[in-house]
Amino acid sequence: MTTKLVEPTTTAQTHVETAWRLFDGPARYGAFLSPWTTSPNGDGQPIATTTVNGQHANAALHRFASTYPVVLADPGDQHPQLSYTDTGSEVTMRSGGVWIRLVAA
Repeated sequence: MTTKLVEPTTTAQTHVETAWRLFDGPARYGAFLSPWTTSPNGDGQPIATTTVNGQHANAALHRFASTYPVVLADPGDQHPQLSYTDTGSEVTMRSGGVWIRLVAA
């Protein structure tokens, strides 16, 4: 099962990391992505999670979700959705069959 998760997950992570740099999250907001963790979610599909660190992580996630120029290339892909939790904010999206979660620290 691990081999099945590697390629699509790595591709999705690279896509998000590139988008984060182009979005200018590090320079504009001082918000950086932590190393990724990957696990299967409840239905067995991969979910890759990273923490967004920095003083303005919540603002960066809000702006990223509202301006992210995502191309929905695969069936089931979803635009980034911002939600608020007790501990902060998070963005959830789906790219290449992989769920992606960015969580503000």
